[in-house]
Amino acid sequence: MVLIFVLASCTQPSPPMPPDDPINETPPEIRPPLDFFTITQSGSFPEQECINRNLDDKVIMIQSEYCGHCTATLPDFIAACQERNITPSVLDISTKEGRVAMGDFVILIQYTPTFIFGCEYMVGTRPKAGYLELLDGFLEADKNG
Repeated sequence: MVLIFVLASCTQPSPPMPPDDPINETPPEIRPPLDFFTITQSGSFPEQECINRNLDDKVIMIQSEYCGHCTATLPDFIAACQERNITPSVLDISTKEGRVAMGDFVILIQYTPTFIFGCEYMVGTRPKAGYLELLDGFLEADKNG
């Protein structure tokens, strides 16, 4: 039964945040004046929205401890980041700290793993070479930004 849950957690949409979730506890007066954005597929933020969410200079992997795909791809992702001298943030949505950090960026996700490379976001895994390509795009955009 647990094995079925572990496999299903990566392919099913993330459950809605409970009412007592830390994202919902943030007082409205200190929240950024942005609506939460739910990442459901790969794409990109408009530049100003990316800046407003403080994502333009970030590389982030959003995972869950229950996601086998996340566990399998994490070493490739970290190795690619190290190769490009980038220190990524790895957020675990199964922890309160991970959900708070997502709230700081005013984002939600539907699937794990989800990756953010500055203003670009991607759902699903890649081999190390794929992460290197995405990191090169991030570094080029940062250099031109």
